[in-house]
Amino acid sequence: MRPTSLAILLAGVLTSWGSYCLALASDHDQEIIIEAGSAEYREPEGVTIYQGNVSVSQGTILLQSDRITVHTQGGQTTRLVAEGSPANYMQTINEAGDKVIATSDHMEYATVEGVLTLTQEARLTQQGTTLSGNQIVYDVQQHVLRASSQGESNEDRVRVTIPAATIRVPSAEDSP
Repeated sequence: MRPTSLAILLAGVLTSWGSYCLALASDHDQEIIIEAGSAEYREPEGVTIYQGNVSVSQGTILLQSDRITVHTQGGQTTRLVAEGSPANYMQTINEAGDKVIATSDHMEYATVEGVLTLTQEARLTQQGTTLSGNQIVYDVQQHVLRASSQGESNEDRVRVTIPAATIRVPSAEDSP
């Protein structure tokens, strides 16, 4: 395992992973810190596997999972897969300190396509609003968010929870 190869592999990973939401510009200038129980670099396959309470951070970006697999092709990261019970992603998205938090048992970010997919107990929270379902897909390039579920029971359906403080019903005083 060549340390410089691992550093090059991950140099773009968090920047790509974190670009799906509004990121603090300072995050991309920070060093990447990876901690894991083990790391295995399979050069012929273009795969690096981190296992055992994996933590990857860059600035305010934090990704924690049981296992993270980084796929590369031609020196570029093409796919990042985080698996856990659950895998957790958190990032501060503005100077006010608002955060986006994502959890699921399986997270996959296809860097070329710019698509983030959360599956199995997927949940995304931002500024108090929570979206949950079996699968949440965010197309970074098109800025399209889709959520789906497997069943029709109340436990399996897509659920959006909006905090009461953000809901404003117009009153008579609002009339011109």
